[in-house]
Amino acid sequence: MPTIEIHKDGSKTVHLDYPLEKGPEGNKLASVTFRRIKGKDLRVMAERNHNLFWLISQLSGVAGPFIDELDGEDIAMIQDVVNGFLKSGQATGEA
Repeated sequence: MPTIEIHKDGSKTVHLDYPLEKGPEGNKLASVTFRRIKGKDLRVMAERNHNLFWLISQLSGVAGPFIDELDGEDIAMIQDVVNGFLKSGQATGEA
């Protein structure tokens, strides 16, 4: 199962179980870092009818063709990370 590293700025890095031997820079792609989702990402996604794979590429800066080559287990973890950015935080105040 891929591991996740959470950074102080809220971004997250997924360390891939099945790295790509040749990533976007021509070197091995062993991890992918995702910035937090912004409103503009969701607006563009809705306006242009983009899917989750577009959002994964947008948040990571990794081009779609490389995302397409990732292993299914790694993609499943990446989807969990991206979806996690959309979940509500903990409730505040008294219950």
